[in-house]
Amino acid sequence: MFEEYEDYFGYMPEADAIIEEAKKKLYDLLSEEVKQNIDRVIAESKRYDELRNKCRSEEARLARIENNILEAEKRFEQSELYDMPNKYAKRFVKNAIGDFTIGDEVYTFGFERKEELCPMCKGNGTVEVICGEEKSEIKCPNCDNRKRITIDRRIIKKAKVSDVYLMLCFHKDRTSYWNTDNIYLDNNNFSTNIEYIFATYEEAEKALKGE
Repeated sequence: MFEEYEDYFGYMPEADAIIEEAKKKLYDLLSEEVKQNIDRVIAESKRYDELRNKCRSEEARLARIENNILEAEKRFEQSELYDMPNKYAKRFVKNAIGDFTIGDEVYTFGFERKEELCPMCKGNGTVEVICGEEKSEIKCPNCDNRKRITIDRRIIKKAKVSDVYLMLCFHKDRTSYWNTDNIYLDNNNFSTNIEYIFATYEEAEKALKGE
């Protein structure tokens, strides 16, 4: 039973052809003025769709511009509140660290620890003492019988300027900055005084010798 209805309600391409042919004949029966009005409506509808899409595109572009303006305002406020003008910052830094800049390779002092034979007991751990006519050996007071001593020797090492810290000081009638120990070198948690930072190895060697 259902097969009969399926044939009746199923897709019939002949029906589409009939409808299209009827529409064409109906269109041919219309007056020229009505045809022009229909064509005008179709054209206006297409133009409306184009304008609507363009408006949506412009709205999206306007939203991006407004967002960029907000971001620029935030950056400007950040700059006013926290960032010093570049020319003043450069001037402060130059006064504080001279001709050095962040990233420069420099030379400074470090310490090298090494063990040597005790010069007092010559590595014996004891020394001979004479009291009157009696001789005796006592524990070496220099190495405490360890026979060796630890020596920290000052050396020259290569480093790189990693950070510059400036502490501003606000007074009643002026603003200054803390001008010592502003430079931090790589692999060092403590600041280094500019007096112990040198541009060349020869300068550091001369300072180490105390010339």
